[in-house]
Amino acid sequence: ILQAKCSDQVIGLAGFRIGHKLAWGKHLYIDDLVTDEDARSKGIGFAMLNWLEDHAKTMDCAQIHLDSGVQRFQAHKFYAITVTIKILR
Repeated sequence: ILQAKCSDQVIGLAGFRIGHKLAWGKHLYIDDLVTDEDARSKGIGFAMLNWLEDHAKTMDCAQIHLDSGVQRFQAHKFYAITVTIKILR
């Protein structure tokens, strides 16, 4: 679990795992990515995704994947700008 903190208060969390699939090879899969409502649009999600990308490269992952529920319109706008499937090699 990745935590983003400000003054010892957790303002963002990301649940992720490293996996292997025939279609994707070794990959980092983001199960959950959430920021505190008051901390949104302040770069927290972007910073967490940057950390996750760096971690995926360190772990020699070929790709990053993230799923999100269709009802999460604001999150989808952010993901569309930031990442859907990232090919690292």
